[in-house]
This record gives sequence, C-alpha cells and structure tokens, in this order.
Amino acid sequence: MKLKLIFNNFASIANHNSFDKNKPTVMYIHGYIENENFPTVKKIVKVFRERNDHNILVCDWGDYSINLYFSVVMPKLKKIGEKISNKLKEFFDAGYNVEKFYLVGHSLGAQASGLIGRRLKSIYGIELERITGLDPAQPGFYPPIYKDFQAISSSDAKFVDIIHTSSTLGVLKSTGTADFYPNANYLTMPGCEIFNPICNHQMSVYYFAESVRKPEIFLAIKADNYEDIENVNADHAETALMGFGCSKNASVKYYLQLDDEEPYGQGRDGIFIEEEDEDDNEEDFFSSLLSIFY
Repeated sequence: MKLKLIFNNFASIANHNSFDKNKPTVMYIHGYIENENFPTVKKIVKVFRERNDHNILVCDWGDYSINLYFSVVMPKLKKIGEKISNKLKEFFDAGYNVEKFYLVGHSLGAQASGLIGRRLKSIYGIELERITGLDPAQPGFYPPIYKDFQAISSSDAKFVDIIHTSSTLGVLKSTGTADFYPNANYLTMPGCEIFNPICNHQMSVYYFAESVRKPEIFLAIKADNYEDIENVNADHAETALMGFGCSKNASVKYYLQLDDEEPYGQGRDGIFIEEEDEDDNEEDFFSSLLSIFY
C-alpha cells in the first residue's frame, strides 16, 4: 500500500493500520534531481516489497531537488534533514522501536542521512542503529562549503556502511565504519558505458537493491587498499557482505568485483581479483565538469 504523509503528520504512521510495528523499517532518501518516480527509487521500493519483511518509507524531496545545487538545493536539503530528525523523534516517541529503524540514502540523500543521524544523536540522545550511504555526494562536502552541513561519517550512527562507485560525483575517501569499493581498479562501473559518471554514481543504488534480494552474492575482501589485494590469501582473508547483508562487525575497507548485469554479485568469485585491463581503466576527461550538476 502506498501512503503519502506530510511532515506534520509523520509520527502518525507508527499507528497507521498499513504499518507493521513488528517489522524493521527502512527509510530511503533519494538524491539530486530525483523524486519518488525515479527508476532508482522505484527499484528500492520494489525489492523491499518483494522481501515483505520490512516497512519501506521514501522521503520524496523531489520538489526541492531540481534547482541550483550549491546555493539552493544544499541549504534546502539541510532544512529538510533537520525537520526529518525532529519528526523521527516524534515517530520513536509514538512507540516505534529505534533499534528497528534503518536509514539509507543515495548521493545528497546519503549526506542528508548523515545529518539526520548526527542531529538525533546530538540533540535528542537517540543513536540510529545503522545508516547506509550509497555513493555519498562529493560536491559541497569535500571540503564542506557549509559548516553546519558536514559529510556523512562513522559517528552518525552505531554502524555506517558506504558503497563507493564514483570518483567525481561521489567520493572515494573512506567515510564510514565500513567502506566498500566494487571494481575499484576500474573507473567505469559494471553495468555502465565508458564515460558515464552519472551511471557510475547511480549503480551504487542498483548494487544495493540487488543485495536486498541476494545478500550472499556480494562478498567482499578486506584490505588496506586495492593494490594489497594480490598479497591477500582470499581463502583465509577477512570478508564481509556489501550492501543489505553487511554485518555490523565489518570495519575499514573492502573490495570486490561485480558483473555488468543483474544480479551483479559474483559470490566468492568476486574476491579473486583479476588483473586490470588498461583499456577498460579510462575516465571521461570532462566527467569532473559534470560533478557540480549532480
């Protein structure tokens, strides 16, 4: 069932007859120039509905996401994030268990998720169990252009996992409790054409969505950096699942290779890293120019 609520009535969802308090709840926050009808958003909703073991909430801030990035959208999203944190406090006060709440955000939505977790913790003393950031937006956060809107970090929840898929629109810097780098030796993500940084950025959502369906196929290997993987014995190395199935015991950096078609994950085959093909390791020379637009 689809239920649209305005912020002023948000807390009432905890007692709505279509909401199951016994289930964990996922709130998804989309990125720049997106809304609830965007393919990535529909994909997230679809896979959680298929599981049928979570409530799925979507924060649709699409009416505000199509505008000048730095001067309009970022300040507006900051205010939205602040209001969401206030309303989540009411949501938890209305009877929903904070330990069952899971926040997932893509791009600017990932940065907003960090802000929400940070404010809940600092103002209300409420610490979220988990936040997943899907290729958190780089422009405006590294370095931050607003002192009171910092980048997502490992301190924003008890566990923060990040999936990095873009070096221009997203950021490769380790920012979570656990950071995952699919196909880190390539600048074109599996499933994307060469010279398409927007596709790279969005693939973090599609990889995560498939991990909701099949968590076990997104096995990743722990290493300090990609170059160290060839020195790690994959049969005895520490591993973790990227995406939905990630254990809260995971920490630091993980690497894996993915296929270019759904469901993307390779299971154990994905941690036996192949040699890089230089012809495939190319980045569009003007891709960085697009970073201010997404």
